[in-house]
Amino acid sequence: MMEIGNGMSPNEELHTSPLWCMMAAPLIAGNDLRKMSKQTISTLTDKEAIAIGQDSMGVQGYVFLEKDSVDTWIKPLLHDEVAVCFFNRSKASGKCQLQLEVKPGE
Repeated sequence: MMEIGNGMSPNEELHTSPLWCMMAAPLIAGNDLRKMSKQTISTLTDKEAIAIGQDSMGVQGYVFLEKDSVDTWIKPLLHDEVAVCFFNRSKASGKCQLQLEVKPGE
């Protein structure tokens, strides 16, 4: 059960939701819906994040790469699509770069 809206900081909410969606976990809110902040509502109703989490392929994402304090998550989606999530475990901000290589026939 998601604890977004139950005393998490805005930063914690913003980082918990994408990981929850990458894991294809059921989106069950564990907070009082009548007392949600605007940010909590925005986080819990993000249509793109929900589409990733509830993709009908139903495959859970996984950590593809751990480098320094950044985890790169990959989640296969329907129609040969892929969701990518960078999760920074550090307190410092940073930049990430994704380089894709497409091989003929793939």
